Parts: sequence; C-alpha cells; structure tokens
Amino acid sequence: MGDFSFPPGEIDILPFRVEGRLARVLGVHDARLAVIEGSAGSLPTLECPLPSPMQNDVTLVVRVHAANGIPLAAAAVALRSGDRMLHARDLTLLAMEGYGHLAPADRRAVESRVWSRRAYATATAS
Repeated sequence: MGDFSFPPGEIDILPFRVEGRLARVLGVHDARLAVIEGSAGSLPTLECPLPSPMQNDVTLVVRVHAANGIPLAAAAVALRSGDRMLHARDLTLLAMEGYGHLAPADRRAVESRVWSRRAYATATAS
C-alpha cells in the first residue's frame, strides 16, 4: 500500500452511515469515524466510540466510499460483547489488481489518489 500519512496533529474525520438493525445494535446512526494514521505503507485505522458496550458479538464490514457512492476500501470488523470502540483495521483498497504491473512508486501514487477521494464510510452486517 502507499503512504497515507496525514500532517502531524491533524485528525481526519469521515461521516459514518449505519442503518436499520445494525444501527440499533451499535447504537449509532450517523456518527463519525476518526482516521488514525497507520505505519508508512499502510492505510489508516478507522475508529468510532460506541455509546454503550456491545451486548453481543457482531461481525460487520466497513466500507469507505467516494462522494459518488463508489466503494474505495473495505475491512471486516469483529466486535465482541463489552467492546466500546469500533476499530476498522486492515483496510484494503478495492479493485487495485489492474495496477499490479506498475512500479512500486507509481502504484503508491495511484493508491494515494484513490484514498484521497474518500468522502464517507458505511457499515453492513456480514
């Protein structure tokens, strides 16, 4: 993956849309995800505090979308009973297979452009 770092001291925020039964289970409907800088060469972690501890185990998929709704990245998230924070780690950029032939620096440039188009995130039960 490319270098997805942010300037020191700045936290990027993504609107987080959760609907239906999953919104009730998580206790969130329209929330915000903090984009926490990862190590160089990896996508950030997305975090959202939950208003109350999870009552049951839940597995979901968090997707990051461009403004036009196209999914750009995704991660599976397993929440356990008692969890008070949603952590979406190991985000993977989608549809990058076609760029495998590029030199590493060129691929990082494409990945950075894709990630820069992020506008909001959604969660669905998996």
